Amino acid sequence: VDVRTAQPALDEGWERNAGFRKDLLMSFEPTAGTYRLPAQTVPSDPEVPIQRASFRLDVAPTSSYGLVPWNPQGGWAEAGRQWMRIQMNAEVSFESDDNVAMEMDLDVRRSFTFVDASGTSHAPQLPLTMTSEAIRRGQGVLDILWQVPADTMGGRILVHPEGRLQAHYSDAPTVPVTVSSTPAPLSFALILTEKS
Repeated sequence: VDVRTAQPALDEGWERNAGFRKDLLMSFEPTAGTYRLPAQTVPSDPEVPIQRASFRLDVAPTSSYGLVPWNPQGGWAEAGRQWMRIQMNAEVSFESDDNVAMEMDLDVRRSFTFVDASGTSHAPQLPLTMTSEAIRRGQGVLDILWQVPADTMGGRILVHPEGRLQAHYSDAPTVPVTVSSTPAPLSFALILTEKS
């Protein structure tokens, strides 16, 4: 857009993506959810007791903007597609009676999925990874960027955390952690409506 005239700058990127197609409001149902992933340590020494914890991820998705053909992180979207950025407003904790300190290297591309109205699944473009410690300390913000079909008017966001889990000790080496069961993903209906 030419900031002096507020008119579209008709360059190649604009022509390829047809600019901002609609001014959309984005909402989610439900508005928030909690995912708990039971986990336990896998000590190499058989005399070391197994410790258990539950990885807890609280999310409340909101929209940064509707659908846009360009953004600073991804540049121009591919032809026929637009960018969709969702703020997950994530909070992370580990609930444990064993008082064990665990951390997850969250694989964002495997942990969050957008399923469009046709049933096609889309993995996020950015970010690729983020640690639970960065989220917990406020050093990382889980804003997820997808490239989606340009005519998207709804779908579902699935949340199913995956990544490497470890337990940390002050007086012992880091111990790997395994998931003891895998709950069903959180599912959020994504609804887009045109602004009146």
